[in-house]
Amino acid sequence: MKMRISDLMDHVEAVPVEMQEREQVSADTIEGMTMKKIKNAPRRGRMTRRVTKIGLVAAVLAGLLCLTAAGVAVAQWTGFALTDGMSDWEKSALLEQAGAAVAGMSEDADGTTHYYDEDGNEVMTLTKEEAIAYERARLEEQEQAVIDSTTLVDMSTIPSGTLPHSLNELATDENGQFPAFAMDNGSMVLLYPEGEEGYTLSAGDTVTVTLEANDTCSLAFGVFQDGVFTGAETVSAQQHSYTFSIQEDGVYCFSIEHFSSDANSFENGRVTIS
Repeated sequence: MKMRISDLMDHVEAVPVEMQEREQVSADTIEGMTMKKIKNAPRRGRMTRRVTKIGLVAAVLAGLLCLTAAGVAVAQWTGFALTDGMSDWEKSALLEQAGAAVAGMSEDADGTTHYYDEDGNEVMTLTKEEAIAYERARLEEQEQAVIDSTTLVDMSTIPSGTLPHSLNELATDENGQFPAFAMDNGSMVLLYPEGEEGYTLSAGDTVTVTLEANDTCSLAFGVFQDGVFTGAETVSAQQHSYTFSIQEDGVYCFSIEHFSSDANSFENGRVTIS
């Protein structure tokens, strides 16, 4: 027997459906919903720390967590690493790991954004509006973390949008030397004398910061006077030497920020005051 679909609908009771107006969602609401959506997504935070001579050995040993296929330990890359005591091979392996440890993202024509981890696995997908809210919140959180990471200087005196991605404090010893290290683009180290809050200097003093990179790279040498950022200059070299001329009495800290696309290692660092 043939039966039409309309015959089957004869005994279906009509149920009234009330149509409601669509609610307009504000940008703040979208941001709140977005942050709730991504709260369990993988995070790529970077550690900020103060490095003194006492903690140097422990920090280096703590970093030796990653084993190569040959069974040789190299520090796991987080954007910054201490390299004192590492062989040239271990430093090269570390920088190679740094080049591979890059998360990515892609954007569809409609603005949908896909986020990937270092292995290329997609970990999160956001709409255009969600991605805008997420990136804004991520930048604000990152900048606040950098500002809160040190009491030596006021990092908020660096204009918003130009703060480094991470900050690590390096103490100089009685000879002005500071530990060997490696860092990548957007990372900054802050130099200060061990056991003090900064270098007490007088007008007319000169301060020279020297360090050797494994290759030519761009570094911005900056200065903080009494905790306030007063400026920086970017230079490109392999054998770096930058001199500050002190114009006023005060307590100073000096910064080095990395601006090259590839990570670099640095050694023979020294602060000389004359």
